[in-house]
Amino acid sequence: MQANARPPYTISRPRRRSQAPFKAGDTIGNMRQAVKQAAAEGYKVGIEPRDPRLAASASPKGQYVNVNPASPFWRDPAANMRAMRRRGHVSTSDPRGAILHEVGHLKDSNAHYGAQRKGPRVASRVSRYATESPREFVAEVYAGLRTGRKYDRQVMSAYRTEAGLPRVQSRRRSRLR
Repeated sequence: MQANARPPYTISRPRRRSQAPFKAGDTIGNMRQAVKQAAAEGYKVGIEPRDPRLAASASPKGQYVNVNPASPFWRDPAANMRAMRRRGHVSTSDPRGAILHEVGHLKDSNAHYGAQRKGPRVASRVSRYATESPREFVAEVYAGLRTGRKYDRQVMSAYRTEAGLPRVQSRRRSRLR
């Protein structure tokens, strides 16, 4: 092996994406990271200590991401998100997923929702939470996309429809040449 060559085991090992530095047991530090994440997305953070089961919520008027300091989620967001992802409840195991989910609600441009147009099979490919309503489907797909998850064509088509985004025209080749 040459002097400046990399060892063979490092060549094929994929690099891991750096995640927000959430730390187990540091509730205040983890909430600060949540505030930074919301600010990076362009939103302010409010404090809303109501239901301890809710870690975060979107404000009704669409201006703030509310975090709940009473929630045990903030003690270790990384472990909590991994556990929820293992159970299939959420679309991503990234600890930023809770805030990104709420940002997905705020960025959702579709002000009104009719009957659920997507099939439950499409939503179940995202997460169990996405099957609850079109709003949750949009927020879950948004959080998954922002953390690097890829979805198939049907999920993305349903996401664009539910979120009120413009339809992407696919380039099809003509069969006649």
